[in-house]
Amino acid sequence: MDKSQAMFQLMEQYEQSGQNRVHFCAQAGISLSKFGYWRSRWLGAQRNSEPQNPPFVAFESSAIPLPVACELIYPSGICVQFPAIDVSVLQQLLDV
Repeated sequence: MDKSQAMFQLMEQYEQSGQNRVHFCAQAGISLSKFGYWRSRWLGAQRNSEPQNPPFVAFESSAIPLPVACELIYPSGICVQFPAIDVSVLQQLLDV
């Protein structure tokens, strides 16, 4: 096992431990700065290994939809079209 694998495994142990960083580092025998360095690398690797599909947000609206034709284009280029939408639902989508 190389150093990266060992430190990534340690980061996974930290996630499961429920301890704060100070206690975990003391128990593992590593400095807080070393922990921070490997934690940022591990989090970056986690982000890169996740699927790149955007998440969808489930929501419910009890209000009566108003007949507003709408096209919502996110900065990522994703386009969502609505033949009619409740204005409060539109606000939820814009807050995502």
